[in-house]
Amino acid sequence: MKNLLVLGIMVFSFGIASHAQSLDRQVIGSTGGYEEQGGYSLSFTVGEPVVETAITGSLLLTQGFQQPDDITVGINDVVKLEMNYSIFPNPTANQLTVQLSADEVVEVYISLHDMLGKELSQLNRTVLVDGVTQQHYDLSNLAAANYMLTLSDKKGNLLGQFKIQKLTY
Repeated sequence: MKNLLVLGIMVFSFGIASHAQSLDRQVIGSTGGYEEQGGYSLSFTVGEPVVETAITGSLLLTQGFQQPDDITVGINDVVKLEMNYSIFPNPTANQLTVQLSADEVVEVYISLHDMLGKELSQLNRTVLVDGVTQQHYDLSNLAAANYMLTLSDKKGNLLGQFKIQKLTY
């Protein structure tokens, strides 16, 4: 009976401890703020104790909590396919061109998502790639923000994923 009671307490304690952990960003600063004007934004913190930028050759390392979040949630296996792609200009204000080339006929689904994962269905299309093909996207009606362009095959396998930055001029 004593062993059963000890086992019950351990299981209960483990359950509470496993839900109590958090990996949220936190900073203790004296002040800070966020400002937007003319399509540009500035976010700052005053009093952040550890902020340093180290540059070595082509590597750049910055520290601090005022870093951009380039995090996508999920596990994606990229399928190897003999296909070349070029997305330009990036960043862009109005038009985005996706150029695809393949030695064999490939059906590719091109989709554009906002950074919350919402699919922008009016810009999505299926393209049959046989040689070289270009797809043009009019982004002038989208807000200035970061978007995710995804290339996948007809089975839904991920071929490539690219961050697109939409600017306003």
